[in-house]
Amino acid sequence: MQQARAYMGRRRRRRAIRHVSVESEVDASAAETATARASAAVLTAPLSLEGGLAAELQPANLVQRVLSLFGNVRPGADLSHFQLPATFNLPKSQLQLYGEIVYCDGDDYLSRCGKGKDSLERFTAVVAWSISTTRPPIFGFAPYNPVLGETHHVSRGSLHVLLEQVCHKPPVSALHATDDGGNVELVWSQHPVPKFNGRPPDQRFPSFSITLLFKQGCKLI
Repeated sequence: MQQARAYMGRRRRRRAIRHVSVESEVDASAAETATARASAAVLTAPLSLEGGLAAELQPANLVQRVLSLFGNVRPGADLSHFQLPATFNLPKSQLQLYGEIVYCDGDDYLSRCGKGKDSLERFTAVVAWSISTTRPPIFGFAPYNPVLGETHHVSRGSLHVLLEQVCHKPPVSALHATDDGGNVELVWSQHPVPKFNGRPPDQRFPSFSITLLFKQGCKLI
């Protein structure tokens, strides 16, 4: 009887040892798996120049960009309130483009406006300067709309140009330029209203004025 009890006790101890060893193996395996997961680094596919994610991030071509805008533009719409995607914008503000009309040209036509001997020479110089301000349009791109209070200032030699967005709705831009060497002072303000009528955009200026003051005392508006 005692031998049977001892035999049963040994079997129970063996089963307990086996159970503990199995649990320890399971715990060790789970710990190894957790350690492997913690140490593993998941990397996304690198962006490349061709295919993969890079192809999804590439902007659409110009034709697709233009066609995508037709759903938001109606004939007679005011384009000053129309928001263009960033891919259509130049890295410049409209104020800077206005300023470049005055200070970015091959020849200094503005200073010649005040150096004429008579009114005819001054008038001819003003016409030449006005023609020099025209710029070929850049298809598919537009400058950023200036915000209220935005300023742009440039000095080149004796020429000093200051621009400010004085009104937001309606958008009104003001420019003041002085050239002591050319004895010229320029005052310029404009209120462009671009419209879309189903054809190329039509830009009108219900409020537009340019005033040139010369040392001789005459004024051209």
